[in-house]
Amino acid sequence: MSCWGARFATGVRDASLSVGEDRPDALPAVVPADRSVLFDPTRLRRYPLRARLLAVVVAAAILLIGCAGVAVGALGVAVVRTQQVERLAVAARHNVEATVALSALHAAAVGAAVPSDVELRRIEAQARTATQRVDDALEPESIASERDAAAADASAIQAAQALIATRSGGTTGTAVTNVSTQEREAFAAATAARRRVGSEIEAHRRAAVGAVRAARTRGIVAVVAIAVAGSAAIAAFALAVSRSATRPLRDLGRAMRRFGDGDLTSRGVEAPDEIGTLARSFNATATDVAAKVRSLRDDAERGARLRIIAEALDLAQDEPDVHRIVEHAMGIVAPGRPVELLINTAESSALHQVAVNPNGGPPNCPVDETMACVAIRRARTLVWEGPDQINACPMLRDRPSGPRSAVCIPINAGGSMVGVLHVTGPVGEPPPGAVSDQLAVLGGQAGARIGSMRTLDASRVEASTDGLTGVANRRMLSATLADLLRTSTPFVLVVADLDHFKQLNDRYGHEVGDRALQLFAEVLQNNVRGRDLVARYGGEEFVLVYPEMDVKLSMEVLERVRSALAAAVRAANLPPFTASYGVTHSSVAADVDSIIRIADAGLLTAKDAGRDRVVYADADLAMQVFNGRGDHDVEA
Repeated sequence: MSCWGARFATGVRDASLSVGEDRPDALPAVVPADRSVLFDPTRLRRYPLRARLLAVVVAAAILLIGCAGVAVGALGVAVVRTQQVERLAVAARHNVEATVALSALHAAAVGAAVPSDVELRRIEAQARTATQRVDDALEPESIASERDAAAADASAIQAAQALIATRSGGTTGTAVTNVSTQEREAFAAATAARRRVGSEIEAHRRAAVGAVRAARTRGIVAVVAIAVAGSAAIAAFALAVSRSATRPLRDLGRAMRRFGDGDLTSRGVEAPDEIGTLARSFNATATDVAAKVRSLRDDAERGARLRIIAEALDLAQDEPDVHRIVEHAMGIVAPGRPVELLINTAESSALHQVAVNPNGGPPNCPVDETMACVAIRRARTLVWEGPDQINACPMLRDRPSGPRSAVCIPINAGGSMVGVLHVTGPVGEPPPGAVSDQLAVLGGQAGARIGSMRTLDASRVEASTDGLTGVANRRMLSATLADLLRTSTPFVLVVADLDHFKQLNDRYGHEVGDRALQLFAEVLQNNVRGRDLVARYGGEEFVLVYPEMDVKLSMEVLERVRSALAAAVRAANLPPFTASYGVTHSSVAADVDSIIRIADAGLLTAKDAGRDRVVYADADLAMQVFNGRGDHDVEA
């Protein structure tokens, strides 16, 4: 893995670019010289996954080609050596033929054999052909004795030709007797030389066979060694490639599971490869989902707070209680921000500051009348960036706290605009939408509660109040007396009646009569305590109830009422009129009707006595009055 590793890494990078890499910037511009990157899963992530897989395939192909090349080389050496063995075998066979032929010529020369002329020529030709073939076969080989043998062969062939020529002049089948010693020695030398050549050829053949076997063994060993080493390297590289994919995928899967389990901060590890791209996509999606989850969670928390506030408002007993709850809610919804609630009353359109943020203080809007507020006039929430805009609310200008931005939320109580929720901030930075939205909901809840209270109060007043005089009606009187009797609360009951009221109506008209009733009711109201009750019983007759008051004190109060009525009649420029009063105590009877009947007896007695007076009655007086005549037998 020396120079091959560097070339291989370069090939991987080039291959990854050639297969259409759409993010070439993800690859390093230069492959690092440190070849350990090939086996480092973390550093391998610099390259695309497909390039890594392609590198494994290329490495396997290179290993296969290398093994095939070594095998082919070893096979080539074996083939060359095998061809050498075959040439040597051919040379050995021809050398044997030449040796046999030369031996036959030598035998003929020494007279050991007597061949025929034809046979002698055949032997000579065989010797010549065989030696020539041996020379041809041994031409690529370096056989040292072959040169000597070739010279001996040439001498022997000449001697053989001389022998044939000599034999041609004699009788066929007879021995040759005139062969020279030199010719005999030539045949002997050639035969001996061929035997030496044969021995040397055999030695070369055996060496060649050994070389063939060694070449095959070396080829097998080389192929196995390369295959083992290459396979180990490829296996290590493939393992690194596998880990460079499986580990990031496993880590990404774990990050996804943690995110799914609620860990919104869990993210994948980004990298230049495809898994890194998947991690980036997951991270982007996770960031969006986490933001939405946080937004939903914040909305849920805000909703929970607003539900608690709504429940608290439902428990409010009166408007001051509503104001207190709204003030507390301001600190929860808009902590640290100046917020105030301006509300009018059911009787007036003037705005009053009724609630202030406890930890932010009031913005102190100077508006003092309902229709002077732009938000109330437009009946919608308004946002002001600052006082310098041409269409800015004029109430934002010239404030002691300096220029401010603002959000104004009108308060709708049952279809009627009764106030405004006002919150401010620095110029150009009005309270954010989340705060404004919560304040708008708070304003809506408060307005709904105030509206229901005012509607209920108006209905209650309408159901329990006399329309002409504004005092309690007979229904309210009956309910109050029933409650006092049920709780065993002692009280004084007074029945009052205007004197000669019919004559007043007939002489001055019903308008004056109504004014007289209203004036009398006003005088009675001005001379009672908080728990006391003034009620119109019917016509010109009124009933006063004084809980936990003794009779003597009540008589003194009624005397003051008589004096106050006379003064009020003179001040109102009305025709003079007076009233008579019958007084009794709750202890005189056990039920409401009986108590009123006894007080009525006192009233009749006052009428009989000359009117414009106060008379106390008990059960005995009532018996005397009603036994002597029918009810109300005296002119009013």
